[in-house]
Amino acid sequence: MNRRIIALRVNGRECVLEVDAAEPLVETLRERCQLTGTHQGCDTAQCGACTVLVNGSPIKSCNRLTEQSDGCDVLTIEGLGGEGGELHLIQQAFSRHHALQCGFCTPGFVMRALAMVDEAVEPEPIAVRKALSGNLCRCTGYEGIVQAICEALPVLRRSRAADRPVEGASMDRPDRGRPTSPCVPDTNRVSDMPLWGPIHCRPSSTASAIESLKASPEARPLAGGQSLLPAMRLGLAAPTHLIDLQDIDELRTLRAGADHLLVGAMVPHARVAADRGVMEGWPMLAALAGGIADQQVRSVGTLGGSLANNDPAACWPAGVLASGATVVTTRSRIPADEFFKGIFATALAPDELILGVEFPRPIAGRYLKFEQPASRFALVGVAVVRLPGSVRVALTGLGAGVCRWPEAEARLGERFHRAALAGLTLDPACAYGDLHSPAEYRAHIAAVLLKRAVGELSPG
Repeated sequence: MNRRIIALRVNGRECVLEVDAAEPLVETLRERCQLTGTHQGCDTAQCGACTVLVNGSPIKSCNRLTEQSDGCDVLTIEGLGGEGGELHLIQQAFSRHHALQCGFCTPGFVMRALAMVDEAVEPEPIAVRKALSGNLCRCTGYEGIVQAICEALPVLRRSRAADRPVEGASMDRPDRGRPTSPCVPDTNRVSDMPLWGPIHCRPSSTASAIESLKASPEARPLAGGQSLLPAMRLGLAAPTHLIDLQDIDELRTLRAGADHLLVGAMVPHARVAADRGVMEGWPMLAALAGGIADQQVRSVGTLGGSLANNDPAACWPAGVLASGATVVTTRSRIPADEFFKGIFATALAPDELILGVEFPRPIAGRYLKFEQPASRFALVGVAVVRLPGSVRVALTGLGAGVCRWPEAEARLGERFHRAALAGLTLDPACAYGDLHSPAEYRAHIAAVLLKRAVGELSPG
């Protein structure tokens, strides 16, 4: 059992809080700060009802430890209104367009909309609906919500008339910051409340992180936490220590060169998706990163965390394997073909950290996935990459972990055209069946997606 004193700014108010190691931010806001406008819905980071802004970036507070936000600025729905109870412009638009019924999901939608002000979201229905993919509503049919946001976005962007404007929003560091000013004591803490969870450590260098891992064999590195924290809640992981990597600046490098792209382990998906160098030289990776889950997840989820966890339905492993990338660690350089070892298993040693991934410049590449509608995990994902002298095809979502498709690679190596894939099928034994789909269906979809991807890269 472990507890720690942290400090953070909530709606402009400095707070000192004594929190459990595994306490989610949504619980802290609701129980410690009495800010019950942040609603706890699915508790699996899908519904978005718990969305708040951390340092200007939208996050799902059920899938973030309070300790990760030590020193950060947190904005909740209670922080939007003006003096005397005046509604924020977005709230007024929601009211005008009847964009709520039961109201349970509404705070999450409002906070997500506020974050869109500083994002490249066009105020038109298709773009807004896409940007809302991390928020679910069972009542409204979304039409009023979309209309309200389309109306409010240009007004806010022109006038910056929000009572608490989104300042300093960053797709790179929603998790950074240490308290610098006095805080008020937490008066809501019950001293004999039972505590549980791992010890939270926050090193400032890779060397100190490695020392922490060596000292505690059951420790786990914590990147964005978008995969690890749900696994902990489900009892699939029970680390004794969490080694939080957010303060290690060397892991945040993103550099596009003439021949290679280097993406640091702590670079969030959203930053990869928005980087001009990535979009120009590695458009498949930009699209892959921009299609992971939703903006709340992309704001904090990282490449290194995704690879180290190696979820069998994750997108990044397919992109890395198909690209023939190299995983750079604190010990060595591991080719992608040697890195992935099966479900949730990699070649990493217990005291080894990913520093980043090097991607060679491709001739062309495409990643397509058939996704689970709520989580947007890949039920099946296919990445195909043309490199000088070779073609690589990687599959994810089949259930057994990311893998290559040798027969498809051989055919496309001889002739890179959709016609070369005529009659190609994937053995259903390569896939697992579950409540979402049988193995035969997954195998069929893999072949369909590959043909579409190749057709898009070589039309005609």
